[in-house]
Amino acid sequence: MKATIKSKNYVITVEGAPEEIQKVIKKVKSDLHESAGKKGRVSSKGKASIVDRLIELREADFFNNPKTTSEVKEKFAESGFHYPAASLTNPLQRAVRSGALGRVKTKDGIWGYVRR
Repeated sequence: MKATIKSKNYVITVEGAPEEIQKVIKKVKSDLHESAGKKGRVSSKGKASIVDRLIELREADFFNNPKTTSEVKEKFAESGFHYPAASLTNPLQRAVRSGALGRVKTKDGIWGYVRR
């Protein structure tokens, strides 16, 4: 079997069993989402941005279940990063737009952020 992934910057052709092709496609998509979330996100002082820290939480499986902005704020506080909840909304939205995170409504009608 053969599959082709096209972008404005590249074309990737993969040959192999369907399972192997799916693994490669999943890995490429994951890498693209990760690099999109990190692109240009480090401050001039070399510190990680909020989006970088969100990606780190995603990689640590924090977002396997929907998390509210308050839960994200609390998790950052546990690590010594104290952000007001209002400072997290835009970075969370950027992570959703880049595909690094997804957004779903919880049972309480509040937006929750999940791993994609």
